[in-house]
Amino acid sequence: MAARTLLLVSFMVFAYWPALNGGFIWDDDLYIADNPSILYLTGLFRMWLSFENHQYYPLLTTSFWIEHKVWGMNPIGYHIVNLVLHLANALLVWHILRRLGMAGAFWVAAIFALHPVQVQSVAWIAERKNTLSTFFYLCSLLAFLRHDESNNPRAYLISIGLFLMAVLSKSAAVTLPLAVLIIQWWKKRPLSAGLWLRLVPFFLIALGMGLVAVHVEYHQVGAADSARTLAEKFVIAGKAFWFYLWKCLWPLNLSFVYDRWSIHPSSPWNWIGSIAAIAFILAGIGWGIRHDRSIVAAVLFFLSGLLPVLGFFNVFYFRYSYVANHWLYLPIIGIAAAAAGLAEQVARRLRSPARVISVFWVVVMVGLAFSSHDRAKHFRNAESLWRDTLNLNPRAAIAHNNLGTILAHRSDRDEARRHFEAVLRIDTSYPTAYYNLAKIAGEESRAADAVNLYQKALQSDPADFRSHNNLGALLYQTGKYDRAVHHMRHAVQIEPRDMIARRNLVLLLCATGDTPHAISEAQAAARDAVTDPQFDLILGLLLMGQPPTHGHLSIELSSDSR
Repeated sequence: MAARTLLLVSFMVFAYWPALNGGFIWDDDLYIADNPSILYLTGLFRMWLSFENHQYYPLLTTSFWIEHKVWGMNPIGYHIVNLVLHLANALLVWHILRRLGMAGAFWVAAIFALHPVQVQSVAWIAERKNTLSTFFYLCSLLAFLRHDESNNPRAYLISIGLFLMAVLSKSAAVTLPLAVLIIQWWKKRPLSAGLWLRLVPFFLIALGMGLVAVHVEYHQVGAADSARTLAEKFVIAGKAFWFYLWKCLWPLNLSFVYDRWSIHPSSPWNWIGSIAAIAFILAGIGWGIRHDRSIVAAVLFFLSGLLPVLGFFNVFYFRYSYVANHWLYLPIIGIAAAAAGLAEQVARRLRSPARVISVFWVVVMVGLAFSSHDRAKHFRNAESLWRDTLNLNPRAAIAHNNLGTILAHRSDRDEARRHFEAVLRIDTSYPTAYYNLAKIAGEESRAADAVNLYQKALQSDPADFRSHNNLGALLYQTGKYDRAVHHMRHAVQIEPRDMIARRNLVLLLCATGDTPHAISEAQAAARDAVTDPQFDLILGLLLMGQPPTHGHLSIELSSDSR
């Protein structure tokens, strides 16, 4: 066992080595760099007691809070923790399947550890959601199996606690009770009233956290914009099932963001995937009951793990694509188990020596490790990742926008502009592309164009506080003070934690001679714990009866492209 563990660790270090030196990508900033909650002790309480973070995963954000105290903004520490969690998960998969009597348990763990689709969860720091929640999910499952075998009440309570920790890391872990039922069916154990009663706390936790996740996705993240009809959801689910199954079996042309399918339920052809998936699952269950339940149980585990992201529930990410590699992190265990089970059956029928089987699986491990190593290279930095995405999916609007943002920060305005314009050719209502083009226009002293572009950004997204702020700043520069104050007030109302917008509003009120309201806004900012030394200067001048002028401070644009 020690030799196999060392072999697995060696292969994993090789597979993910390029990503260990990677930086922060995409929404990593929402969780770390641009997340004020990780800076202070009070932020730790807000993670648990409010919904002000990007998503309500308080255990996840707590892990980032702790790590920020240890290695600050050095990404290598976060990457190492992700890899260690992934290794722990692979060892747990191995241990659980051995406990369940599966002969090829180690090879299942190896596939889980080294499969190229896993790179996205391990190399992307924000996808700590997967590695952390899966760790607690597997620990909870292991504790429940121990309880089931020995009727140990302590193991049962530990299992419930670990399950709660799993869903507090990522809501997709709510499928654990289904996994327990699938294992019971596989082992031909009765689905007794006692079992259902023991699962009641798990289902209640799953329901509660599921409702929280739906609330946050709709009202904070923005999943309401991704609403689909019931017919569309079934079509998406059918396509997604076969897509994920194919990527597990043939992991080539993996993209960070896949093309978003056009869904037309009125066309009979669009239903083929859904009908075929249902027929495949029902036929498999029937075959399993008569012959071998293990392989069918593995596929059912795969399906149950995908349920939250098959399209039946609205997810913010659906505005980019209906499928993603990182959603396979936990479900792939099922396909790996099915593949290992089939291989074992074939080997027995051919009476292949154990050494031949081991050589076969080592060859598979080598292939997967090299493929993952190659995939991990694209996660070294954001530019490499977005260029690779566009190479595979030229219609990925988010990739054009984010690559354009990187180029704009480098002052490569011409290429950045081409990418932002490409976004609008794909999606004419993409607000951040208008915002970024407006920033470029402002930098090139094309104020009228910038104002027009900011207005288009706000037509697409009236809640874009940065566009309100920047439009207010430009209107101030052109002497349109009332409109400038109007937009700056909107910016502050939408995002009261943004110091630039709050400072700008105070300065605009001073510029229009509304000193009482300027004092009121500055004091409100101080009460809201906006820590900014320039606010101290502004408030001090106001209280001394000397409102700040352009000589003291100036109206600022939001500093970032997006």
